[in-house]
Amino acid sequence: MSDLLNEMYAFVQENPDWMETEEGLRKMNTAYFVLTTICQPDMTSQAEFDFVISIVNTIKEKAQP
Repeated sequence: MSDLLNEMYAFVQENPDWMETEEGLRKMNTAYFVLTTICQPDMTSQAEFDFVISIVNTIKEKAQP
């Protein structure tokens, strides 16, 4: 789990405009899906949870017409 979170964090840092591309949104959505299948929210720190929720909210915003 922590490896995936670290990869997600690194991706966001290396690609600050990830939410502006279909590829970036797809990668982060896939990472979120994998993360939710391997752990529960109570297995993360508050900072990790907040980070993931901010990504999910961004994905949801971009998915709206």
